[in-house]
Amino acid sequence: MMVDGLKQMLPLDRRRWDGAYVVHTFAGLALEDEILRKALQRTDDELTGRVATAPENGKECGEVPTETDTSAHGYALVALTRGLAVRLLASAPGGQRGRGLPPAEHRRWASDSMARVASDLCPGECRRVVAN
Repeated sequence: MMVDGLKQMLPLDRRRWDGAYVVHTFAGLALEDEILRKALQRTDDELTGRVATAPENGKECGEVPTETDTSAHGYALVALTRGLAVRLLASAPGGQRGRGLPPAEHRRWASDSMARVASDLCPGECRRVVAN
């Protein structure tokens, strides 16, 4: 579920392409403007906190080892997602003007990378019993 949410930030289809393009254009502008940079930092901090909540909950049912630093993993997952988005945006033919999607192979690699990192983070199985 966490990976599915993060994949929404990747330009894997036309709808998500436009969103990722806007986010990364804003991030580029934020590097030169203090007000925008603070807004970007607040947004990233909030996103990192939300992402860190998933493995924290996973500790309760045994999916995630109790010694896991979920804040560090949240930070890394957001950074990975942002980096993959940039790579995908840059690999699309014609950029924004061409409005082409990244090659299918690159989109698959990005999705596989996200799944691999999530499975490394959550090596156990949930021991929570759901009552009917």
